[in-house]
Amino acid sequence: MKKLIFLGVVVLMALFPSPQRRLVDLISGGPAPGFAVAWPAARYVLEPFAGAAEYFLSFTRYMVQLSSWMFWLLLLAFAAGFYKKERRTAMFLRALRFELIFLSAVVLCLILPFSAPRLNAPENFRLVDFHSHTFYSHDGLVSPEQSLLYHRNLGFDSFFVTEHGHTASFAWFPATEQLNTVFPGMQVSTTERVSLLILAGRPFDGAPYLHKSVKDVIELAHRDGFVAVCPHWWKWRYFSWEQLYEYGIDGFEVYNAGYRKFSPEERQSLIAFCKEKKLLALGSTDWHGWGYMSNVWTALERTGDMKTLPFDALKRHSHTSVLVLERPNEIQNTFRYVFEPFFGAYYYFGSFTFRQAAAWALWAALLALIFMNPFLRGLSGFLPAVLAAVFVLLCAWSLILWVPLLPENQILGKLLAPVFLGLAAGWLIVYKFRNKTTAP
Repeated sequence: MKKLIFLGVVVLMALFPSPQRRLVDLISGGPAPGFAVAWPAARYVLEPFAGAAEYFLSFTRYMVQLSSWMFWLLLLAFAAGFYKKERRTAMFLRALRFELIFLSAVVLCLILPFSAPRLNAPENFRLVDFHSHTFYSHDGLVSPEQSLLYHRNLGFDSFFVTEHGHTASFAWFPATEQLNTVFPGMQVSTTERVSLLILAGRPFDGAPYLHKSVKDVIELAHRDGFVAVCPHWWKWRYFSWEQLYEYGIDGFEVYNAGYRKFSPEERQSLIAFCKEKKLLALGSTDWHGWGYMSNVWTALERTGDMKTLPFDALKRHSHTSVLVLERPNEIQNTFRYVFEPFFGAYYYFGSFTFRQAAAWALWAALLALIFMNPFLRGLSGFLPAVLAAVFVLLCAWSLILWVPLLPENQILGKLLAPVFLGLAAGWLIVYKFRNKTTAP
């Protein structure tokens, strides 16, 4: 029966394939000639893991889509238990195991450096990221060195580091990279609780920008010779585009990889507004260290001094190309979120290339060989204990990393460490409970 279901799914995927992701320029609304996305060979070797990371990081409603997965896994666990006429305890153990497998996979995909897509640009363009963080922000996970590596691996020529509420981390980047690869900036929260990005061409103290209104922050940025950009406007919507334009805003993010819930129709309206008012239209990773992938790059045409190009282009409100790797017409609505596991499987497996299919076949064969060996199959009983130990070590690592970063950083100790500890406890329960039920 299982083989027939699997064969049926394969046939349906072959008959109704999902579209491949393609690179588009949001500003022009068409393809991006001359730009090409390349995946390192490691992506195809680690396809099941890298593919899962790419999928989880593409969520537009993180908690809703994760909750959908957890609901369907619970339903599957209890349905399997009723079908096998298992005891209630065994059914609850199966459900716990399913949930732990899923949550562990999500967490590991978000913190491990799986292979990322790299954008190769024509010689006359420079790729820039205008919004990123390190662990010197309250919600960042990565060091300045890791941020440099991340941006290089994705093909960025330069990027702005925009910590929340301060600019101190810029000094922690290597001196040879300052004002060359990395540029100073700051994400400031105004008295209206609206975020603005201050982007600069020289080091500056962010303290004077704190506890000010939107209008005052923009005016101060202009007096200092800097640029003020509105990030992820759709997250809060407290001011209209016209109001921000009247206050002197220099531009808007039209795509943010951290906050993707922005309808294509409204995004195109914002892009049209930026064109009409001659404002900057930017795409940003908003990278905090969650996952080592992104699907957005902003391209600037190389003119004048290459070293100062990013900031000079901002000052001039230069034309940009916001390049996004996305699947055309992918459904993002309530119906999709309710049935997220099925939509996710369709879009992922239905767009398989030969290399991806070969990688999955290789891993499936490897797992089959492992479980055909009685000794290795016996060792699998200790896997929950091993996973519990791994998450205990990750908890210790996050706490050790967190303490020197206080009081700025909060997420490492107050979110990540408890998550690791909770997963460790869950796997330990599974291991202990399994031993008791299988003991003679």
